[in-house]
Amino acid sequence: MREGSKISKLADELWAWSLPELEHFRDEVMDKILAAKQSVAEAEGHISKTQDREAALALKEIRAYLEDAEVKLSGPESVVLASYYLHEEGSEWLESKRLNILLDSYERKPANSTSIIDKLIGRGVMILEEGRPNAHKKFQLTPSGRQEAWDTVARVRAEHKEGGFKIVG
Repeated sequence: MREGSKISKLADELWAWSLPELEHFRDEVMDKILAAKQSVAEAEGHISKTQDREAALALKEIRAYLEDAEVKLSGPESVVLASYYLHEEGSEWLESKRLNILLDSYERKPANSTSIIDKLIGRGVMILEEGRPNAHKKFQLTPSGRQEAWDTVARVRAEHKEGGFKIVG
């Protein structure tokens, strides 16, 4: 339904009300509706800020693990963590070239990330965009891929908690 017709119908409906009914509606109902909508908007804003902060801390933690040479990560773990990192930065579809550059910047690039991506696709950790040439894969993490990234973070966290590795937030 078009917005104009909603407003027209509401105006017609309200015009039929008596003056006391309209005053009650304005004073009681509209104030409560406005207060409720303002509360919802404030809560949504707070949730958004909290989610942004949590994502920033997650990115910081993953960067710290990628940077620390003492953190042992297999090729697939590095690929999944870096993919999750790029996903959290806002990249829904990831490209193997960008992933390789990120991993190389942390000296974590496996010998053949393309074959690792293929294996992860086979395991359901990633999905491949249709119609892309093999040389330049475009993919994204699946929900199980994001879970695998967090399982890796949890493992590394547990291993390095004992060894004194600490993320400064």
